[in-house]
Amino acid sequence: NNGRVPSPAVVRRLQQRRDELNMRLITEASAADGIKEELERTSTLLVVEENRRVRENRELLRLNAFIERARASVVQNESESATSARIDKMEEKLNSLMGLIEHSLDPLRGSLLSSEVHAGEESVQLMREKSLG
Repeated sequence: NNGRVPSPAVVRRLQQRRDELNMRLITEASAADGIKEELERTSTLLVVEENRRVRENRELLRLNAFIERARASVVQNESESATSARIDKMEEKLNSLMGLIEHSLDPLRGSLLSSEVHAGEESVQLMREKSLG
């Protein structure tokens, strides 16, 4: 400034420009506050979402562990069932063999029984002869 007093038109224009800049500053500050609030809400939502995902991942890990235990149990049950079925078949075969052995021993028993009866009769006869003799 060269020391002269500015004209009223220049002062009005400068005041108008100052008022415009103040209004712009207020508007932009308000917008900045809105942006800051939105940023805080978004950050909060991100934290909430991340916590939800962490909980879901934990739950998935628990479910996977449960599924693995169930699978192992099913495999063990199938193995036990197969073993049980093999045992049942072996018992059937063993019972069948025992039946065959019993059946084939019947004539031998009969023969032994008649031999014992015959031997018993001979023994009685010998005793009689000794007591008479």
